[in-house]
Amino acid sequence: MYILLTDDKTTFEEDNSVWEVTVDNQVFIHGAKGIKDTKWYQAGTKNGGQIEVAGQKFEVEYQAVNNAEIIEDVPEAFNKKIS
Repeated sequence: MYILLTDDKTTFEEDNSVWEVTVDNQVFIHGAKGIKDTKWYQAGTKNGGQIEVAGQKFEVEYQAVNNAEIIEDVPEAFNKKIS
């Protein structure tokens, strides 16, 4: 997965190790090294961006997860995926 972002009017592309899962028809990504201190997370939540998967680009809106039910469901989905 490629993450394409804009940060202060500069577009950059990062090839990051991220984990992705789908819960309730929404895609959730989590950086393999965490999220809070990464450039892609900071720029994505501020400006939005794109992801590229299998040669296709998709506009995305990055949002922190604040819904208590989703906060439980997403880690469960990640755990199922990696176990």
